[in-house]
Amino acid sequence: MKLGKRSFIPFVTAGHPDLESTEKIVLALAQTGANVIEVGIPFSDPVADGPTIQLSSFKALSHGYGIADYIQMIKRVRSKTDAGLIFMTYLNPVLSYGLEKLDREAAAAGLDGILISDLTPEEYLKGRSASGLEGSLGRGESRAPVGAETSRSLSSELPGPFDSFTFRRLKRFS
Repeated sequence: MKLGKRSFIPFVTAGHPDLESTEKIVLALAQTGANVIEVGIPFSDPVADGPTIQLSSFKALSHGYGIADYIQMIKRVRSKTDAGLIFMTYLNPVLSYGLEKLDREAAAAGLDGILISDLTPEEYLKGRSASGLEGSLGRGESRAPVGAETSRSLSSELPGPFDSFTFRRLKRFS
């Protein structure tokens, strides 16, 4: 994907309405031109999400799927498309699953990145070495901290591609 070019980046909650349907939805989005597809890992306390994603997360959680199931889904999808595939999640599920385990398995499955919505760039910079949050997913992409608006001075301190992965809450949606 070229910088400065607009992209279609839809979001899908993994496991909603079920895992098989999620896989079909992701493939359909890829076939209709999605450049990157955000696959949301459901979490019991999705405070950064609005009511629609909160509801789909709660419904997905009721199925009992876990990160390992979502990684296997990514592996199946990756064998059928080259569209960018990223997980959108919170830090707690990542830490619970294990950082190194997630990186290793996600890279092997073909995941392109992980956006962690409650890990601000500031916190990433403070604790990346101590927490093990450094590293790459093996396809040349890395975990990206996502948080509220980031100042230009902080953006210049972020390593690698992170300055281009800043989530901005638009005023009209606040």
